[in-house]
Amino acid sequence: MRIRFLGTGTSYGVPMIGCDCNVCRSEDPRDRRLRTSAVVESGRFRWLIDAGPDLRAQLLAAEISTIDGVFLTHFHSDHVMGLDDLRAITDRRGSPLPVWAPERDVPALIAAFPHLFGDSRRPGWSANLDLRGVRDGERIDAGEERVRALEVPHGRGWSTGWVFGSSFAYFTDLSEMPSTVRDAIRGVDVLAIDMLRVEPHPTHLNLEKSLEIAADCGARAVRFIHMSHEVKHAEVDADLPAGMRLAYDGSIVESG
Repeated sequence: MRIRFLGTGTSYGVPMIGCDCNVCRSEDPRDRRLRTSAVVESGRFRWLIDAGPDLRAQLLAAEISTIDGVFLTHFHSDHVMGLDDLRAITDRRGSPLPVWAPERDVPALIAAFPHLFGDSRRPGWSANLDLRGVRDGERIDAGEERVRALEVPHGRGWSTGWVFGSSFAYFTDLSEMPSTVRDAIRGVDVLAIDMLRVEPHPTHLNLEKSLEIAADCGARAVRFIHMSHEVKHAEVDADLPAGMRLAYDGSIVESG
């Protein structure tokens, strides 16, 4: 399995508009972060995780023109507002593109994108998507993979992590990882996990908490994602334990 991080930044992106901090002015390309998203390749299948407002630029940069399905983590704009850009993908498909989303977010997705999922959908004018609600703990078949949805708290709300067997687990936008979820992913080969900044935050994991969870889960390789402009790549990455790294836009990690 091959995981490519299309974006690793927060809802603001990095650099942030109007900011002249040392990270936003950094010449290190690893400090330039589009909104968080990833592509998972397994065998002949390719899966997209989240579709934020930078999706078009991300797919062009990665030279990706085909996708076999989309996994959405939660209904926040930096994770879903690029869904209509999938028109370029679905125009070439002979069948609808499946979009798996947390069941609780299905009504909001339909309300926000009536032209994609609702009664006003117009074939030929919008992406041909097949929205499928998934419950917490449910396992679904996606190509050659058995993928499990696991809910985690995101402040007062919820986000869904997607777990691809024992190969890869992806958790963005969470404020804690319950013991039941930790047990479910313990020993996974590669873990991608939220790490907003060094200082604590009410709705996201900070560095200390992310490190604790990552160590507890025991993944061979850990990549931290969803980072703000308060994280300077070279400085933070240099102090991480063995096997743990900051992901950056375009970076790749292999599972297995």
